[in-house]
Amino acid sequence: VILVVIALLFTFRSELIEQDFESEMNSIIVPHQLMPVKQYFDSCLDDVVNEGIMVLGEQGGYIEIPDDIAPRFDNNVYSNSLELYGDSEVAYWFYESANGIEKEQIPTKEDMELQLEDYVSRNFDRCFYFVDNFEEEGFEIEVPTADATVDVMINRNEVQVKVLSDVLVSLKDVNKILDKHMIVVDSKLGELYEIALKIMKEENKEMFLEEKTIDMMVAYDAIPF
Repeated sequence: VILVVIALLFTFRSELIEQDFESEMNSIIVPHQLMPVKQYFDSCLDDVVNEGIMVLGEQGGYIEIPDDIAPRFDNNVYSNSLELYGDSEVAYWFYESANGIEKEQIPTKEDMELQLEDYVSRNFDRCFYFVDNFEEEGFEIEVPTADATVDVMINRNEVQVKVLSDVLVSLKDVNKILDKHMIVVDSKLGELYEIALKIMKEENKEMFLEEKTIDMMVAYDAIPF
């Protein structure tokens, strides 16, 4: 009963946070004359966030994979990550170090949120590269000099992103500081993370990968036991 109550409380809390975010996002009022600029920044932010989510998914929940104590070399070819191609690699959640010590490096959801916040903060200024196009239409845009402040929440089926960055936009006698940029990105990242944790837990409990490997080695003489 206690576990059920706790689960319900977390679910209810998560729904309240999602509702609060959407309410705050819907409360942003922008004059219709300046809407093209707002829509541009929202679209650009969406692209940046999706890029970060893609990297998180491809690299095992890391945008920056932690440095291994022992760098990759002949006797440590696997290190703490798997090299795929080029600079692409995937962090191991469980691995054996070069000195034979078993280690885990499973990112928490909070870790992923912080890494995505840092990625968006470092790449949001790309959205300022093409603001000159709006000036041809009569807009005046003053971009901020300070780095953007980013807040990310990874939910089960979406990622909420809020960026604080003062952008002064003017068109004739209409002007407004776009200081808050908020979007919701449809993403299964949170759900996939939960599934990955369950697979990891089940593998550590049942060792089904090891069992299948031994079965294959016993069944086929060509594989040295």
